Amino acid sequence: MADPVAILTDSQTGYPFTVQTCGNYLTAGCSNLNLTFTQVTPADSTAPTTPPGVTAVAAGPKQVNLGWGTSTDNTAVAGYAVYRNGTQIARTQALSFIDAVPAGTAYSYTVAAYDYKNNLSSQSSAVDVTTPTSSDTTAPSGPTNVQFAAQDAHSVTVRWSPATDNVGVTRYMVSGGSGTYNVAAGTTSFTDRGLAANTMYRYYVYAFDGAGNYTYADTSSTVYYTPKEGTLPPSRPTIISHEQVTSTRDDVFFSVSADVAGSVSYRYFRDGRLVGTVSGHPGISDARYPNDGAAHYDYVQAVDAYGNISQSGLANAWAVGALGSSTDTTAPSASINSPASGATTSGTLTVGMSASDNVIVSGLELYVDGQLANAAVPTLYGASVSVSVSWDTTQWGDGTHSLAAKAYDGNGNNVGTSAPTTVTVSNGATADTTPPTSPSNLTAAGSSPTQVSLGWTASTDNIGVTGYSILRNGSAIATVGNVTTYADSSVTASTTYSYQVEAIDAAGNVSAASNMASATTPAPPDTSAPTAPTNLVGWAASSSQVNLSWSPSTDNVGIAGYWLYRNGGQVATVTGTTWSDAGVSGSTTYSYAVVAFDAAGNTSATSNTVSITTPAPPGSGGASGALAGIVSNTSGAAVAGAKVSISTGGKSTNCTTSSTGSYSFSNLPPGTYTVTASAKGYKTQSTTLTVTAGSTTTANITLK
Repeated sequence: MADPVAILTDSQTGYPFTVQTCGNYLTAGCSNLNLTFTQVTPADSTAPTTPPGVTAVAAGPKQVNLGWGTSTDNTAVAGYAVYRNGTQIARTQALSFIDAVPAGTAYSYTVAAYDYKNNLSSQSSAVDVTTPTSSDTTAPSGPTNVQFAAQDAHSVTVRWSPATDNVGVTRYMVSGGSGTYNVAAGTTSFTDRGLAANTMYRYYVYAFDGAGNYTYADTSSTVYYTPKEGTLPPSRPTIISHEQVTSTRDDVFFSVSADVAGSVSYRYFRDGRLVGTVSGHPGISDARYPNDGAAHYDYVQAVDAYGNISQSGLANAWAVGALGSSTDTTAPSASINSPASGATTSGTLTVGMSASDNVIVSGLELYVDGQLANAAVPTLYGASVSVSVSWDTTQWGDGTHSLAAKAYDGNGNNVGTSAPTTVTVSNGATADTTPPTSPSNLTAAGSSPTQVSLGWTASTDNIGVTGYSILRNGSAIATVGNVTTYADSSVTASTTYSYQVEAIDAAGNVSAASNMASATTPAPPDTSAPTAPTNLVGWAASSSQVNLSWSPSTDNVGIAGYWLYRNGGQVATVTGTTWSDAGVSGSTTYSYAVVAFDAAGNTSATSNTVSITTPAPPGSGGASGALAGIVSNTSGAAVAGAKVSISTGGKSTNCTTSSTGSYSFSNLPPGTYTVTASAKGYKTQSTTLTVTAGSTTTANITLK
């Protein structure tokens, strides 16, 4: 076959490569081919496309589920930014997000996409949703036994024990590190990637139920440091195939090993001895192996730029001219030699492990609470090996932890795990006593008669803000999560309230109170109608004028005015309780009514109806006249409800005075009339006068 060739990928830009072909361990000398590749990538300033199809659904009183379609980018989309009411609240790599919010509140959401150069797309169209009110107010139990472990220098896996709830846990949320991420209810681990090496991170794990109630694990005293760059070995390579080119030459190909350093070389061993080293690509040409027809074992190791060595991968057993599959199916045994089970430890601990196998042990791994903590490759391969690895207990938190050793044989398919060793870690973590900064720019607005809306600028903390306490008139009324808005729905109309906000961290430290903001709730809408006007009376003051008066209406707020109706049509609006209609004609009958209204536009029922006939115009030859007047007492005050009667020629009729003391009679034949007025508490008074056609005779009567 042709000599192996290095292939440059985008992630290997600017790396040197060396292809080395060597003889076997009996023959010295190697030939090298050194290659250097440089690939220039232009600066990326192109933003991704806007996320399509954004949806928002209130999944419960305190939870909104968001979803959207995939954006595209000229390179690659790194994730999505979620905005609530115009403020970014989270970044996620998923096409969905679950937002924890207060119940009974309206929200507006948008989503934008960003790439690895942090070019940000335009925000999507807003979608609005209102959360219902909640009857379930019981929060889940907090997630327990939160543990952290490095996968490499740039990623951390967080694990925890499940939470419980009176109804059911619907999801978890991991906050810290590179952002905030939602985790399905049945999952109890999350790997945070893209972190900086040798950097401190804190994480908080929240449990939510369907009503949006939540609680979190108190990990305020636990920090996790990502490993230093180059302290973790590359992944284990395996031999993929042998290709016998000639009777004395064997070309060996193995899988690519991954490493955060990016530059990996490979060591090829046969029967425990180094045959050759190759850099930059997974393949080597072995031209000097024994031509003895016997079976041999070979394996390969990966070595990164820091000198970290991977576990070994053992290939099939092979013989000259007769390659065959290995029949080794026996797993190695493993054990932890130190520390002893039940020991108490702190700081960086040396853990001793050993393993044995029927053929060869290629490597051992240390697991803490089921998570990979460290790995080792034996210095001298054999059927029985012992190794020591370090374990930094400060990254795992105080308490009880379970250690186990996992051994691999050369085949790679056979794995043996030791019995667990239980130790107690006691590092005396330092308590967090630093409070968050005070929230700022607090605003308050009476958005309705029963709600005040608050907003503020977020606080900061040396570890992380977990929530805010809402104070009204100096007393705490609510505690919310790490949000910057709150709607107070326990207020009454037409009332002024003063608010402040305090920030809280996971250790319970409370910030100084924010600035004070006040708001007055508006009055409730007026829906009460006035009472109907009463005692409507009218008289024809002339052939071209009708005078009306009535008793006033009442209202819970106040009467704004009255509408006057003539023959069913509105003809005037007044604020008092009298009106003169100058738009009438002589010898015509008119029907009048009055309706009251208030400032909110509520209208009363219609008053009683009165009919008035105007006399004939003067000189028109009309045959009727009218009589009108006011009944008052000796002090000049009107006497309402007085009985007024008129009589002529043995005929009589009567009426009752209005609240203003007025009365009227129309359509009277010309002649002499006796007018009599009487009222309780007064003496009856009479007067005689003449009614003429086409005019109104005035008869004011004073009662004594």
